[in-house]
Amino acid sequence: MSDVDIIVVGLQGAGGFFAKELARLLFSVKNMEWGNRNINPSLTLFDDKDVVKSDVETGTYLPEDIGWNRAAVLGGCLKRAYGEKKKIEAYAQAFSKKAAECFWNDKHASYVDSGNLTIVADFSMNKGSLEAVAFLKEKKSDVVHLIMRENGIGISYKVGRFYKEAEVSRKKTSHDVSDVLQVSHSFLAVVTSLLNGELVDGREVNYDLFDVAGASLASLPYGNKKSRWLVVCVGAGGTGGNFCKEFPHVMLKRKNLSLLIIDGDRVEEKNTARQPFLKADLQQNKAQILCEDLLRDYPVLQGRIASYGAYLDNVEDVEKAVSSVNGVFDEVLLVGCVDNHAARRVLQSYHAGKENSIYIDAANEWSNGEVVVSARKNGMDFSPVRSFYFPEVMTDTSPSASQLSCGVVNESAPQHLVTNLASAQHIYSVLMPLFSEGHIHTGILFFDAFRGFSRYQPYSALMNKEAAYA
Repeated sequence: MSDVDIIVVGLQGAGGFFAKELARLLFSVKNMEWGNRNINPSLTLFDDKDVVKSDVETGTYLPEDIGWNRAAVLGGCLKRAYGEKKKIEAYAQAFSKKAAECFWNDKHASYVDSGNLTIVADFSMNKGSLEAVAFLKEKKSDVVHLIMRENGIGISYKVGRFYKEAEVSRKKTSHDVSDVLQVSHSFLAVVTSLLNGELVDGREVNYDLFDVAGASLASLPYGNKKSRWLVVCVGAGGTGGNFCKEFPHVMLKRKNLSLLIIDGDRVEEKNTARQPFLKADLQQNKAQILCEDLLRDYPVLQGRIASYGAYLDNVEDVEKAVSSVNGVFDEVLLVGCVDNHAARRVLQSYHAGKENSIYIDAANEWSNGEVVVSARKNGMDFSPVRSFYFPEVMTDTSPSASQLSCGVVNESAPQHLVTNLASAQHIYSVLMPLFSEGHIHTGILFFDAFRGFSRYQPYSALMNKEAAYA
């Protein structure tokens, strides 16, 4: 068994999201997630600052956390979620050389040469943490330092007597929820690679979503900043559940957004590793329990988050679900996070029947996936649905979720938590320009969570010609 100590420095924004998802990854997953390596992890948090309003809007904290120390709040939550026996420590102080000395004396002096791995994920941009890491590198053999920078992630590691400096590039973007999640998930992908026994080699990795030229060609003006949006997320599993659980941070800043969560599945024990559910939620309907959890955490959003705990077998079912939500909305936006083509055909038919509609469909496998952004405006299709790119959506004869027995629902291809998080983050990257600037980027996004690869392909009329000759 390999001892792995992970230190997270700076719990604002991306640091808080990273620590939260890392804890789930460390203490909920099976050995298969680490290439069948058996690891013995510990997680230590450092932050000397208190939670402020911006931490609630673009971080992992709740309104009632304001005024309390970040490390104390997050550390307490993680201990309650994963049990006091898990090796989770939190310190309400900066990660300085003195703090590193105390950390070393308390936990590491007895196995100086054991070869256990220490990873420092540094979101503080603080000079003191550099001195702390330098101290650890003097004392032990295997240390990796991941540093958040304006344009990427700096990687410095020492393995035995071997030193390496590298850079994982990421174009600078705005500091909204989408950008914060992007940084967090980039760190998570790098750490997962390290825990799988792979040293990051400093290859250039682009985590940015849109290139300026390509995006401008496929940018469609849609709605306005005052439009009242109902975001309908169909599927509350690996991608949909992780999308929904962070959406309240967006809703807190934008009073014109409401959320409807739709899913007919019930929570199973295997769902707790990569979906936002606990063992206490077993056998509860996913949509309903997630809605209840969000309203308990964000009571100020009462009346703006709703659930519909049933499968959608036809367009009438979608209409019924949407009409079940109280309120008047200018726009209904579909976010499809389903794992079967029967459900996709239903959502595509609903989208095709609307004068104006946006439909975002996400799908992924173990490490890679796609997000398709389709738009209709004034009765015209400006960008096609998933079946245009993947015709098997229309020809697949697999049964719908409602036709399967409870024992077979959710037996889709295996997926990784980091990939689900990346897929959810890419949905945010599409939505934020729409809500902030009133335009939507249409087309298809391809990504691979562990290669750090994403490529946006805007839709163009040329694709229709190419498809005709295929």
